Amino acid sequence: MKFKIKNIDVLKVQLTKIRDAVGEFAAIRFKENGIKIMAMDSSGVLASQLFISKENLVRYTHEPIKNIAVNLYAMLDALETFEGDVEFALNKDSLSFSAGNKKSNIDFMELDSDYDYPEFKPFDYGPIIINSGQTGVDLRLITLPSARQ
Repeated sequence: MKFKIKNIDVLKVQLTKIRDAVGEFAAIRFKENGIKIMAMDSSGVLASQLFISKENLVRYTHEPIKNIAVNLYAMLDALETFEGDVEFALNKDSLSFSAGNKKSNIDFMELDSDYDYPEFKPFDYGPIIINSGQTGVDLRLITLPSARQ
């Protein structure tokens, strides 16, 4: 599976927001229509959902649905020096990044591919704190019902 993001800086900003708000680990689901990145804080109070539609990617080759978990600190460290267009490839045991002669990769943990993470609906779960659909990605940070009681 491969995909290419036109401006990596937008993704780095969004991943930093997720990491700072909810913690270091995120689940990434590669679907037919794009890529969903989800994370939840350790207390189960705050969750995030980032969706990148395949229409907002320069290139997206999709294989059967695959779920992985990544460490956001490791991912952001690996992407720190990248700028502009970045190619991603999902290999057997790593997620690799490349732009020109620059290459990097991180390890991931494969998750159950049968499980489909739920869609967050703002009125069901609380207010949307951030919605950044104007940048070509949709990031939602929400408070879960248990936190509002």
